[in-house]
Amino acid sequence: MRNLKLAGSLLFIACSSQPQSTNDMGQSDIKIFGQDLARANAMAFRYVTNQILLPKNQAQYNADLDGNGKSENALGGMVGLLSSQNIDLQKEEDLLISHGDGLQLFSFMTTDTGLTTDAEAHVTLYAAKQQDPPDFSGKGGFTVDPVVKSSVLVGSLASGSFQSQDPKKLSEPPTVYIKVPLYDDTRVTLPLRGARSAFTPLADQVKAGQINGVVRRSDLEEILIPALAITFTKVAQTEPCTQGSNCAFVRKSFDTGDCTNPNQSMAKAGDNVVDVCEVSQNALVMLLLTPDLQMFDSKGNWKPVPDGKERDSLSFGVAFKAVNAKFSE
Repeated sequence: MRNLKLAGSLLFIACSSQPQSTNDMGQSDIKIFGQDLARANAMAFRYVTNQILLPKNQAQYNADLDGNGKSENALGGMVGLLSSQNIDLQKEEDLLISHGDGLQLFSFMTTDTGLTTDAEAHVTLYAAKQQDPPDFSGKGGFTVDPVVKSSVLVGSLASGSFQSQDPKKLSEPPTVYIKVPLYDDTRVTLPLRGARSAFTPLADQVKAGQINGVVRRSDLEEILIPALAITFTKVAQTEPCTQGSNCAFVRKSFDTGDCTNPNQSMAKAGDNVVDVCEVSQNALVMLLLTPDLQMFDSKGNWKPVPDGKERDSLSFGVAFKAVNAKFSE
């Protein structure tokens, strides 16, 4: 798996994003969570992320997501575990970004053109269509992917740093939709729920960016794992399938059979088809995707429980940098 784009697919962390940025005077006319964000003389600073930094351990890029006074980032544990197996996910992430795959666009709205203080600032996030190669010169143009929902994070700008609202205090927390490139033409969109972000916006770039949130167990089971099954099947059917190749790894590790799919069909071993149950019951996948937080009640409503025992979500946090970009909203 070392040279495989789907090394990042084992996690959902291939959330590479592209920053685009031009500065326009105009009016923000967004309403969200009952809050009217329309303000005259607001300026849009547009960026595309040119670097995503994955955590090497749970102590990096973390945040207190459930209110227990401790910061969490299960993603860091995953990256560390895979690194011990000589799987370099940061290298895979860098490769994705260099090909303009899975990029994210940011439109930061503020009335403070000096980017210092604004108690009512907000940022809108868009997924970008792939553009290979991407133009990270600060003058590059990008295109919003209309298939993926945009997201708005409301917050404040103080001393030059933006901090979005703490989702623990919201009854309807924001969700950021991340388009994840898995393998060749396979893409999947995952919702990062209870999303929060902090960054330092400058006229030409974004520094010290971080985004955190959770991925629900149900989204892993219903969205990510079926997409991984499709991805691994494509790899398993690669010919020639030589010893030590990605194909050989997938056939040995996933095409194992002896399990029942959600549609009650039985998976067959050695048929070069990786079924949903062969992914969901794989020991490594189960270890990597084990939820660590309780963030919803029994009815599926947002309700973080500090140190909750009914864990239903996986904590997620990455850092990012961005440069100016041009795109139409």
